[in-house]
Amino acid sequence: MNTIVIKHRTKLIGTMLSVLTFLVCIAGNPNAHAQDASPATDPGFEATMKLFGKMVGGTWATTGAFKAELKYEWRVPGKAIRGTGRAAIGTPQEFPMESLYGWDASAKKVYYLDFHGHDTIYKGLVAASGNVLNGEFEGMTGDNGKYRFSDELKEDGTLVTTMFGKNKEGKWVSLHSMSWKRKP
Repeated sequence: MNTIVIKHRTKLIGTMLSVLTFLVCIAGNPNAHAQDASPATDPGFEATMKLFGKMVGGTWATTGAFKAELKYEWRVPGKAIRGTGRAAIGTPQEFPMESLYGWDASAKKVYYLDFHGHDTIYKGLVAASGNVLNGEFEGMTGDNGKYRFSDELKEDGTLVTTMFGKNKEGKWVSLHSMSWKRKP
């Protein structure tokens, strides 16, 4: 596999690793405060952030051959979470990641911004369904693809992430999955 393919796959895998974005888009929106339609009263927001909140604390590390680590913290308690980490650990393609998750009043969903290294940014929306976070996102810069992810928090504390993309026929298909375990 050549370096370009590895780098692209690494960025895609890194994208599905992050699960947290918020405040960056508000800075450029003069109506942001007027749109703040009280996310605390929206059941979708509450369910999504409650599930994200279960990921706060410790370090999440992949259990397979591909090595990545993520840490999550509350930025605005109950309203925004930040994720930091790195992917492709121990390889020449290793890169840092940072993500933010918070309320998008227009979409009535949690939004997500994900920064990979210095040259790739993704944006999307996330919603909870039981113990699963489902997201749809696309590249803003550095990658023009459109993707989906599913993060399932299992009863035993394992986080299972699956990334989806479109095939040649335009149908969504699984690209890859990985498991994570929390370390103290």
